[in-house]
Amino acid sequence: MTIDKKLLARMQELCEQVGPDDGLEPRARRRSSRANRKTDRKVRQLCGQVNRTLSMALAASRDPILQALTVEDVSPNPDASRLRVDVRPLDPDLTPQATMARLDAASGRLRAEVARSIQRKRTPNLSFGWVPWEVTDER
Repeated sequence: MTIDKKLLARMQELCEQVGPDDGLEPRARRRSSRANRKTDRKVRQLCGQVNRTLSMALAASRDPILQALTVEDVSPNPDASRLRVDVRPLDPDLTPQATMARLDAASGRLRAEVARSIQRKRTPNLSFGWVPWEVTDER
């Protein structure tokens, strides 16, 4: 069995190039990817719990402006110690400035609700984002 000299030269050339995985133990790479998947699942689970909790807390609020908000998305920002909560108004007349001021004023109470509902040593900080109101065409 003979190997073509061009093919052999090309294989040697590829072996000489340094790649991103060079120098890493293959088993360690698999372990870290499994750990990342588990961490990602836990972060998604936390975001879902916070989403449900904040949705109920906003609906049960005595403030009519906060009652007129729905939680659109909760995502880590940049990690699970700080969560970004995107809210969307149900009323097109709500302004972002007034609504965000009310959310900032109620953020301590909302964070306390989150702390009560999740099982974690430390409660994540919440930052709020505004998603503009838009008409949805339901047919």
